[in-house]
Amino acid sequence: MASIRILIPSGAGAPGFAGIARCLRAGSAELRILAGDQNPQAYGRSLADEFRLVPPSDAPDYAQQVLQWAIEARVDLIFPVTTRELLPLAEKAEAFAEAGIALPISTAAALQIALDKGKTSTKALELGLPVPEFKLAQNRYEMAAAARELGYPQKRVCFKPCLGNGSRGFGIIDEQGHHIPYGSEKAGILPLRLEEWMPRWPEEGNPVEQIVAEFLPGREYSSDALFQHGRCLGVWVRSRDKMIGGISVAGECVEHSGIAQACQQLGESLQLHGLIGFQHREDAQGHAKLMEINPRVQGTTSAWEGMGLNLPWALVQMSLQPERPLDLNNPQNGQRFVRFWDERTL
Repeated sequence: MASIRILIPSGAGAPGFAGIARCLRAGSAELRILAGDQNPQAYGRSLADEFRLVPPSDAPDYAQQVLQWAIEARVDLIFPVTTRELLPLAEKAEAFAEAGIALPISTAAALQIALDKGKTSTKALELGLPVPEFKLAQNRYEMAAAARELGYPQKRVCFKPCLGNGSRGFGIIDEQGHHIPYGSEKAGILPLRLEEWMPRWPEEGNPVEQIVAEFLPGREYSSDALFQHGRCLGVWVRSRDKMIGGISVAGECVEHSGIAQACQQLGESLQLHGLIGFQHREDAQGHAKLMEINPRVQGTTSAWEGMGLNLPWALVQMSLQPERPLDLNNPQNGQRFVRFWDERTL
């Protein structure tokens, strides 16, 4: 493939940026990476060939500014790595196509479902795919009622905003939460009783849709799936054995046909496009259930490269040469990965 220019318009400061940039450069020595971020001190500026400050992705002119930058820089492909920029970019997909710039993300209609945990769970349920038992709620009183319907106080229950990413807004409702000794756990998610959560939840006058669901205590999995306009080209499943701030830092390649089939069925039903992430977790009986979709390149996707599978580069190849068959390796089950911190001087 000839020299190409890739624009990662936002997220040069995201934890997964370094790994994704490494994968892209491993795919071709003739490559220029342009990257943007709101933060002028984003570490990714030291890893990119060109860096530019960009507005927040929810700014009205965000997608237009990205388009203008891409045209000026003669970019071949837009490579989104953050959740909030997906819908604004998708809504301007026609303009990118007219400019001859590849934009490997799903349609705005598909993203309206995939980005919403409530709509995703409802769609999966319609397809007969395993999901946690769940209720949708708009405010603190509906959330409390939903928790009780799901078995609280006898059972642990969890909740999360339907729209959001990472671990933002996630919590566990546990009647026994007050028995957990203060200082016994590292900073992170601390289970609280219902009455302790109530003051923190949305009021009736300021509703925020939440998904309240059964708590899944088992092993967690993250899958990376490659879709070409609704056609699944492959699903690769890895465990999430250790996480820091919602980010996988240790895991292994696993064979899980149930998860792989569920990802394929749901992704094809939604006509997803690009590299898509799926999150599953096992219940007490060991049954893996879908928690959410990340309809973008996940930061830990780069972990596959050490196992011989370069998915970010496969996405580039698929986008720029859609008729050419991809040579995708299947990593050996049981191979493990770990991630660690690094530093850059700006």
